[in-house]
Amino acid sequence: MEEYNFYWYFYAEVFGVSETLAEKAIKLYKDPQYIYEAKDESYVINGLKPKEIEILNFCKNREKLLKNMDESRRLGIHMMHEGENIFPEFVGLSDPPKVLFYRGKRPLLSPDNISMVGARSCTEYGKSMAYNLALDFAIVGKTVISGLAVGIDGACHKGALDCGGLTYAILGCGLDLCYPFSNKILFDRIIKNGSVISEYPVGVKALSWHFPKRNRIISALSDKLVVVEAKKKSGTYITVEWALQKGNDIYAVPGRATDPYSDGCNELIKQGAGLITDIGDVYGEELKIAAYMYRKTKNDSITLANENRLVYNNCDLLPTDIGTIIRNTRLPENRVLECLSRLEIEGFIEQPSKGYYCRKNV
Repeated sequence: MEEYNFYWYFYAEVFGVSETLAEKAIKLYKDPQYIYEAKDESYVINGLKPKEIEILNFCKNREKLLKNMDESRRLGIHMMHEGENIFPEFVGLSDPPKVLFYRGKRPLLSPDNISMVGARSCTEYGKSMAYNLALDFAIVGKTVISGLAVGIDGACHKGALDCGGLTYAILGCGLDLCYPFSNKILFDRIIKNGSVISEYPVGVKALSWHFPKRNRIISALSDKLVVVEAKKKSGTYITVEWALQKGNDIYAVPGRATDPYSDGCNELIKQGAGLITDIGDVYGEELKIAAYMYRKTKNDSITLANENRLVYNNCDLLPTDIGTIIRNTRLPENRVLECLSRLEIEGFIEQPSKGYYCRKNV
């Protein structure tokens, strides 16, 4: 089995250099061992071009393959491939992955998975909705799947993690890298409480054309997709197209008609996507109430000194400027600043922009 994994690792190396060639070769030879052992004459007979043959021979470097496999083991990166019983069966996907790498828990294809995507450039409203929806999904036992990008993706992963839930992040690079690096803390948290997943072996960088491929896995690991915030004709629509091909249920968070960041979601709703404002729209009122009661219990358990509690109560889920907080609490400015600093350090609030504060769900 270990030797057979070697051949699948070779296939992944080819995929990391040329996705088109890897897919072409596996269709021709059916098995990565046959691709690896074939000679140039066989490649020519099968219609491969000189450049394609050059790539295959370059990827056959056994010493380099074994070195990369050892590096993967050292980093705790596991591999599974379509030749194994544990490999997810991506029914309905025209272009299913052949190999997946993961760090953390082994990813499962489950009816309890829910995919969530949205824009990198997003509003505070979008981030708040993404965080709270993911938090509630995770509270009721759903696994949140997203792409670790800045903006909506990151908020989804954080929401799931902050209640001790499970989340999968699908990357467009090797798992020895965190992309974007600004989400490194989140990346490490996900490895401990979920899984980071990729088709690409170690050493493969995050290149622009990897992300459409990455998006199909986000949709493929679930039968439901939630779009939180997106412009028209954004990359999010690629994930929607893959989800539609697979027959997934599509949901979209509505936004203001004049907000360009909600154009994509509003258009999806017009086209028949389900409108979602809370998890009850997907899973019914019973689970919505269960999530609410959990959050209420957690919030009631927060113990703060009187002034801290007063300042905390005057922060909202949406950013509030410090002047408004001072006016509403009627406390001296220096006392309010002290309370805000303490609350931020203890993780009860955050400062999304200078001089503005909002609650963190705990």
